Amino acid sequence: MKKFISLLLAALILAIPSALATETMTVFAGETYTIGVPSTWTIGEDSDLNAYMPDGASNFIIATAENNVHISAKEIEEMGFDTMMQSYVDQYGDVTRVDLPTPVTYGSHEFALLAFNITYSGLQLYMEQYFTCVDTTMYIFTVTYLDTAEIENVHAMLSTFAVNGEEAQAVQTQPVSDEPIYTLYTDASGYSLTYPDTWYPADENTLAFAQGLMNNNSFEGMDMDALRQSVAAAKESNMFMIYASDFASNMNVIAQSMGMAADADTLSTLIPTLINQYKGMLGDTVRQTNEGNTVVTYGGNTYAWVGLYYELNGAPMQLEQYMICPTDTLYIITYTTQNGNETYRADVEDILASFAAP
Repeated sequence: MKKFISLLLAALILAIPSALATETMTVFAGETYTIGVPSTWTIGEDSDLNAYMPDGASNFIIATAENNVHISAKEIEEMGFDTMMQSYVDQYGDVTRVDLPTPVTYGSHEFALLAFNITYSGLQLYMEQYFTCVDTTMYIFTVTYLDTAEIENVHAMLSTFAVNGEEAQAVQTQPVSDEPIYTLYTDASGYSLTYPDTWYPADENTLAFAQGLMNNNSFEGMDMDALRQSVAAAKESNMFMIYASDFASNMNVIAQSMGMAADADTLSTLIPTLINQYKGMLGDTVRQTNEGNTVVTYGGNTYAWVGLYYELNGAPMQLEQYMICPTDTLYIITYTTQNGNETYRADVEDILASFAAP
């Protein structure tokens, strides 16, 4: 019993308060073109666009070059991509091309698309280059992603691109889609789940991403030391952990061999003992918020669960812990956020529904 409770307690990762700006789009006017840019991005002072995404590291650059003749997107791909890829390999070494369909069309323009993964200064980056020729002017769009959460907004930007003399496309005034793109995670122990790509796994890239947000003044009051400690704790305990886009909410999963299966009703009998353990760790502010409702079902999964309110350094917090043991392995999924925050409720329920034991 003590081992079981200690595992549940180990799944608690304290949240990190922060705030994220709201996204809209405005218009950037270059010397020969216009393009829509999310207002949360930081725009440089160059005559051609050089804009940094909210993570402070990912960016979008436009460059222009004059040709003697007009060249189509397909011709750009056939004539130049192999040479360009070889030059990147010669310069950086660790470069892998991503084979995407090309050309692509956004708005009124067709673009040749070159995409590749690259390791630079220890970071895993994804890069895209879009090429289009208008009359005899080549427009080259280079996008470097530390994180691809903004990729749909990049596509929206390309749709708004208009060269002087052309009829400009309508600029997006809202994020492109409210529907998240999901990422499949499969753990070495065999379980799997899917999560929206607006959530970030606890790893070194996430730390760099969060530091970029902080450096770019997109967040206020984020405790980077606490973030580093929680990422390190997840790594040491073989815990899978993801952060929501506010970095004040997270979910984590722990798998532990139990030697036998247990249904949700059986697991829920341990909740009173668990609550007492939390009170001993977090103090008298701990109280249960789901009395009489300790079994829930999401998708095909039925969980024993406990909801708790507690205070952390005076800040009201909430914790939800979901337990499932379909065979001989116990899976503990914990969600922590600021009390009353329902922003990610649909995401949490989708993740719980997607969970699959081996």
